[in-house]
Amino acid sequence: MTEQLKLCPFCGKEPYFDGVFVTCLNTSCHAITEDILPEYWDRRPIEDALRQRIAVLEEVLRMGVTVVDRAVEIMDSWQVGEWDGVRTFQELAGTALEGGQLPEVHQ
Repeated sequence: MTEQLKLCPFCGKEPYFDGVFVTCLNTSCHAITEDILPEYWDRRPIEDALRQRIAVLEEVLRMGVTVVDRAVEIMDSWQVGEWDGVRTFQELAGTALEGGQLPEVHQ
């Protein structure tokens, strides 16, 4: 059953399941003093809600990048120039989607 349980919410280590209860065996972890039923161990409503919100925001960002990509294509066809602001956004959004580190913004 251990392979189906989420990692310890306090230290991130693998949990121990004795057939009835789940606990963390990490002696420096807060959860070591708790014997928890498996159905309660895996309840992480805030974590689950945040993961869902991140997925929605990533999709919104992808849609925005698609719109910007199309806008750049259109502007390039007009031969108006570099459009630095749009291209910078496009590059930053692409970096964010790839999980890269974004540069600091200077005002």
